[in-house]
Amino acid sequence: MQAAEIDYMLFAYDRMFNHIEDVLFPLGTPMALGSLECATVFTAALVKMKAKLQEYHDKTNIPFFGRVPSCKYSYLHNSPEIGIASVH
Repeated sequence: MQAAEIDYMLFAYDRMFNHIEDVLFPLGTPMALGSLECATVFTAALVKMKAKLQEYHDKTNIPFFGRVPSCKYSYLHNSPEIGIASVH
């Protein structure tokens, strides 16, 4: 896989995980979306979505660092297994 492809793949995973977390938080807060009748249904669906996304991400064999993209890029720069000299 080329550096640009890996960069985009990590960006996409990061965006998807972040979006799920950004929606789950207010769903769990009674004063925000958590007060809606549908909150439990949406929460259950998002938890399943996150688990499925994690399954796909685990197949990449690249550690997930959460909301700190610089950590992912630092890992790629210094990873002999991946062998990428730079990721832009």
